[in-house]
Amino acid sequence: MELSVKYVFIYVSKLEEGSVFYRDVLGFEQAYPIIDLMQNHVAFCNVAIGMGIILIESEQVVKGMNLVLNTTDCIKDYLQLKANGVVFAKVPDYNDKGLEAEFIDPYGNVFTLLEERIYEKKIL
Repeated sequence: MELSVKYVFIYVSKLEEGSVFYRDVLGFEQAYPIIDLMQNHVAFCNVAIGMGIILIESEQVVKGMNLVLNTTDCIKDYLQLKANGVVFAKVPDYNDKGLEAEFIDPYGNVFTLLEERIYEKKIL
């Protein structure tokens, strides 16, 4: 069996406001050119990995989703997102997974920028 994640649903209080944040601030490509206000959702995708984010408008926003965004250059993306107005809860720091930074979107979802690195123990 080969299962994979196709979509992640993120609840926002205002669809148009959420769309602006995910498209213009985070830089996600909008999968469909028209926001479907009748269905109260809009899709964004990352074509490179075939996975998408679907924003759903809801009066009761579900908070606390944790998403990891892979990057090849954590510092560069950190600086770009910071210039776009993203406020980081954790600045880039090294850990056993690599280099990562963390921010929270306007709806309470936690995003981790992760530049994965493989550390090998050297025997002296």
